[in-house]
Amino acid sequence: MLRLLERLSSRPRTTCAVAVAYLLAVTVSHDWMQQPAYWAQGELSHERWNNLVTAVAAPMLIAFCVWLVIKLRSHARPFLAIGYLVLTVALAVVSFRTLLVMNIEVVHFPQYAVLGGLAFAATGRYGSSMLWCTPGAMVDEGYQYFYLYAGRGIHYDFNDVVLDSIGAGFGLVLVFICATPASRLNAGMPCRPMSILKCQSLWTSGALAAFSLSLYLTGFLRLLPDPQHRPLAIVLRRGGPSTMFWTPTTWGKTYHELQPLEWLFITVVLVVVYSMMDFIRPGQGARGHGPLDE
Repeated sequence: MLRLLERLSSRPRTTCAVAVAYLLAVTVSHDWMQQPAYWAQGELSHERWNNLVTAVAAPMLIAFCVWLVIKLRSHARPFLAIGYLVLTVALAVVSFRTLLVMNIEVVHFPQYAVLGGLAFAATGRYGSSMLWCTPGAMVDEGYQYFYLYAGRGIHYDFNDVVLDSIGAGFGLVLVFICATPASRLNAGMPCRPMSILKCQSLWTSGALAAFSLSLYLTGFLRLLPDPQHRPLAIVLRRGGPSTMFWTPTTWGKTYHELQPLEWLFITVVLVVVYSMMDFIRPGQGARGHGPLDE
């Protein structure tokens, strides 16, 4: 896979097209991909289905981490790489316990790990990759909320957007650990602390966060329907908000429903954290920016 990403990195515009096509495929196939899960839930109880998914997903995650740890033996910055791996796994475990309604939603991690790798091949930057995967995840959830399940009394699922971002983080950690210092994937700006002040992904994420916050505060982005029926207002819920921090389900699972400001804070933190990988990468080189950084 890394060899494929290296080849794609030499054709950034083509890689952008591949990434967009992959995102569209993931988005439009959502309902079709859920059919096996619907069938399994009909054959099993919710509890048994959740336990089955856990029994399959946990060994796969452990095997993935063991494989990456083996790769770390020859890494130029093993402690930093281990730190990012531990952080990403911790985020996945915490989200598994707090954000998932059904355990099958762990499929977000591998789906967006692939998108994270494609985004990095196109941009050559960890921070930019995370930044561009976030609106991709928002489009995915928007398709479900505004079109696929438009007739249901659901809310725009910020939980899933965060799961997608963590999945992209797995893809970026995979690149960081497995790409050799001489690889095209590691050829970027030299490590210069003051370059952080010029990091486009940090400035862009801050600007987008400020813009989103302004829409929310002015009422054009609303949690509930607008009593004044503004035609341009974007409504994020079709039913009443959850009145509890922890929402219980009938099958014993409890989860927290992220509110817009909570999601905004988490997203900015994730972009900042993964942007730091651009300044600690082992490779040195003069590779130019990808088209998304220009």
